Amino acid sequence: MRGLAVINLEGIAQGLIKDSLAPSSRQAYDCAQAAYTRFCSMLGTPCYPASEDVLVLYVADLSQRVCHSTIRSYLSAIRHAHLERGFQDPMAEKTRLELALKGSKTTATSEGPKTVHHPQDLEGNWTGTNA
Repeated sequence: MRGLAVINLEGIAQGLIKDSLAPSSRQAYDCAQAAYTRFCSMLGTPCYPASEDVLVLYVADLSQRVCHSTIRSYLSAIRHAHLERGFQDPMAEKTRLELALKGSKTTATSEGPKTVHHPQDLEGNWTGTNA
């Protein structure tokens, strides 16, 4: 009987964790997570747990297409996905990642990166190149 109670509580806990985001935030995070999954697939590397090297490459790739605030949003989605799955915060104490983020804020091409407000706007535009 005790085992069933624990299983029930685990289900309730998972539901609470899932409900920690508003539906609109969940949708945006799911789209951002899908973009990150495609990036990791392109690299042939696992998504979880994320290494700092992969996250730095992801920031570099995104910086060619999206603005700094969008990159931050995408990383927030990756962080949340890790925490939901029981992994450590992939952003904690990541000095190189913070430097790359700072660079994405201060570096701009002559035209600047494209502003993407919704992660699904990157659909079909994920080539893995800076073209």
